[in-house]
Amino acid sequence: MDSVVRVPQLASGYFPFWTRWIRAITNFFCMCVVYASQLFWGQCELYRICAQPTNDLRSMMVRFRTSVALDSELKETKEAIFGFETFETDQVLDSIVQQKRIDFSSNKIAESNMRQCLKKFKAVNGVYAKVFKLRDESYDSKNEKHEEMLEELWENLKPGVRRTGGRYTKEWGEIGFQGEDPMTDFRSMGILSLHQLNYFTKNYGEEAKRALVHSCHPTSWYPFAVTGINITNFIAELIKDRLLDSRMYDKDADITELHEFYCSIYSMFDALWVESNPTDLMAFPMIFNHLKSTVRYELMERSFA
Repeated sequence: MDSVVRVPQLASGYFPFWTRWIRAITNFFCMCVVYASQLFWGQCELYRICAQPTNDLRSMMVRFRTSVALDSELKETKEAIFGFETFETDQVLDSIVQQKRIDFSSNKIAESNMRQCLKKFKAVNGVYAKVFKLRDESYDSKNEKHEEMLEELWENLKPGVRRTGGRYTKEWGEIGFQGEDPMTDFRSMGILSLHQLNYFTKNYGEEAKRALVHSCHPTSWYPFAVTGINITNFIAELIKDRLLDSRMYDKDADITELHEFYCSIYSMFDALWVESNPTDLMAFPMIFNHLKSTVRYELMERSFA
């Protein structure tokens, strides 16, 4: 489902009916007095969110995006900030000003804060565009960079250990691939999943090697690499629902932040797997889905206000 449609649905579902009813009445009252006064309460909700100086930028941006998601008038704004393309900040700001009849003449802080919100939303969209470009790039065994990354993954997990079978071998199963050629496992998430596996095993080597040991348990084992690809797929789902946006609102909007989140999810999964002590791999869907539900709940709390 398109994120421009999905995010307003998530926002509406997050708030109980009475909260949305009170919000609608409050905004209706505020808009009614717009024509009679230019006082603070004579401006729209977006203006009020941005009207005061703040040290909590993340909270302001979360409230701003929630207001946009629940506003039936701001269709073009939703398409801009909830799509996965960059946009012209001034153009979107002008559209909001016209549609919501905003007057910045008495409060330049509101204009500055609103512009800052839109710039951050644009930067986040740029990160997501890079993510989906990597996801759509298929692994190519003839691409030297792809092959180098694959060898780097092996070296990160098994330093100094050479595969006796060479490039195409069942030994890949030792780090959790399904067949003799890991390329086939990257079909769903492309080169993005290899990037994230490499980031985890390089920057969190001890945690990754510990997880690999757990994944090689004689009975309660799980496929290390394939699990990582499943986590990449989960992150792509969260991006489509725009549930990772708020993680980048008070930080640099960079793909590294998504890789860091990936690492935390992998560590959470491994800890949950060990704690659950499953008897076999058949428990994987239940445990993984439990983790996904927990993470989604926490992200919903951060994403709407």
